[in-house]
Amino acid sequence: MPKVSVIVPSYNHAVYLSKRLDSILNQTYQDFELILLDDCSTDNSVKILKQYSTNPKVSRIIVNKQNSGSTFKQWVKGLELAEGEYIWIAESDDFCDHVFLEKLLPQFKDGVGVVFCESNHVDNNGNILYKHLNSDLKETYLGTEFIKRQMIFGNAIYNASMAIFEKKLLYDIDQKSFVKMKYCGDWLFWSLLAENTKISKVFYPFNNFRRHDTSVSSNSEKKGLHIFEGIKVLSHNIIHLDEKERQTINYFWTDKINNTNFNLKYYFLLLILLIKKHPEILIMYFKSKIYNFLDHLYVSPLWRRLKRNYKKNIQK
Repeated sequence: MPKVSVIVPSYNHAVYLSKRLDSILNQTYQDFELILLDDCSTDNSVKILKQYSTNPKVSRIIVNKQNSGSTFKQWVKGLELAEGEYIWIAESDDFCDHVFLEKLLPQFKDGVGVVFCESNHVDNNGNILYKHLNSDLKETYLGTEFIKRQMIFGNAIYNASMAIFEKKLLYDIDQKSFVKMKYCGDWLFWSLLAENTKISKVFYPFNNFRRHDTSVSSNSEKKGLHIFEGIKVLSHNIIHLDEKERQTINYFWTDKINNTNFNLKYYFLLLILLIKKHPEILIMYFKSKIYNFLDHLYVSPLWRRLKRNYKKNIQK
């Protein structure tokens, strides 16, 4: 039985695949299996994956005949196949330091079930867009405190490649809940895991997270899907907050909604969700819209014309 199961869900990342897989296979810690999943790629990803089929670390290569339409469905498939005590979902367009496993695995102690490190942001060519400072600092959090402090405003584990977790934690969560999402499924996934364990963070950037314009993240943000699903995650995580904390969160999310461009579909879905789950945010949102309208009206030519006509009528 391998100590770690490394799952690589691949879709149309042929140009990055070799660097991704080599960064895994060249780890200084070698007690792992590698599970390769392709979601019916239209580039030559499958050809590249099959080049690694004879590597003794590769336990499975599974290629979908039809695209699943969801990264998170591929996650679940990999989780079901994983035999290791620990699981690392290594996204197919990222890459990591050769000591990633060596440095993160020792943090699993004293009840810690999820370990993650910092991650540099890189572009299509692997050039660093944002580099975290090298640091030996490590911190451990009670899972519910981690949710309260780092999983309400956004997803602290924003890239699956930066984290490893205990497989046994999967038995206590509803896997169907995060699979239904297209954008924030990982945010909900890590929140669900955190409720039943401790979280350890290594502040050194042993991972490299690739950001590019064709990513699911970029496309979802253009539609407003990230806000719609983010409110869904909030509906789950807010149970860990008291009333005073909830008020601050309501202001934060109202501001986020105001500063997001939605397509019509997700705007109406969001309004329905707010009516059902967060009417207080909806009230704040509409109040802010009214105030903004009045402010705009006050400085508009129409308002100035109305004031002039009013003065003329008074003088008459």
